[in-house]
Amino acid sequence: MLIGKQHIDRPLSDFALGYRPQGLIGDLIAPVVQVPNQTDLYKIWDQADIFRRVDDRRSPGVEPNTFRLRATSASFTCQNFELQAPVTAEELANADPVDRLMIEQYRTQGMLDKLGLNWDLRLAALIFVAGGVGSSAVPASLWSSAANSSPVSDVETAMDNVQDATGYKPNEIIFGGLAWRQFRRSNQARDRITPGPFTNAGQFPNERQVADFYGVEAVLVGEGYVNTAAELQALSMSRVWGNHVLVHYRTRTPSRESPTHLATFRWRNAPGGNLTVRRHQPDTLRKAETVSVGYYQDERVVSSALAFLVQSVS
Repeated sequence: MLIGKQHIDRPLSDFALGYRPQGLIGDLIAPVVQVPNQTDLYKIWDQADIFRRVDDRRSPGVEPNTFRLRATSASFTCQNFELQAPVTAEELANADPVDRLMIEQYRTQGMLDKLGLNWDLRLAALIFVAGGVGSSAVPASLWSSAANSSPVSDVETAMDNVQDATGYKPNEIIFGGLAWRQFRRSNQARDRITPGPFTNAGQFPNERQVADFYGVEAVLVGEGYVNTAAELQALSMSRVWGNHVLVHYRTRTPSRESPTHLATFRWRNAPGGNLTVRRHQPDTLRKAETVSVGYYQDERVVSSALAFLVQSVS
């Protein structure tokens, strides 16, 4: 006769309370250039020569005028970013069969998430500063005031600045998470982008609506957070992308004829491959197997003039 509890609790095979970084955009904003060597140079053609008018009229018996195109160069070095995670013999021995198959996958996904988070942090430190763009400005009225600020006009001014300085109209806008929150809640954005039947009655615009309004290919929002507390300390969340907005020109297909604000140089012949999961021989002393994943990469601002930063909007 069975009395009392007849079901023995055990972890569900298809659910667990886990967390993954959200809103990462690093792989979207800097086109990847596959390079054959870990270190090398890339050419920078002189834009002034390209856009300068040269008289192409030629008189009989006279040589045509000469078109000169100067170039400089800059270097890159692909750093190895890699993580490893142990899978202990005890874990494997104690795991239920269905969980045993997933242990390596959990470890691998965790490492990929951390690699992606670090990628965002590096890019934010590279471009959400005045030195990573051609020009920058702080809004005259901070966006934290939904009624009194002019975020739509501020972004328009930034786009005009890039186009007038370089001849290239920005095709991508990158909002920090806090800047996006305040932009879409502002009266000006609601009235101009998603107007309602009367003033201040518009809906909060989404990314696609904002992109269509400005005539750009994409609006990206960096919503990532990072825990800045040390291990075993209380959670302390901080935004990766802060309260800035970047407008820039970005090529979709990196080439010698396509200028771009940012580029990601990735060593295609890297030892062990790029973002390839590797399983290493078991360590009998540690009683653990190890999986690792990594890549070789360098993110660079290759043409700062193609970008404008709207700084500290709140």
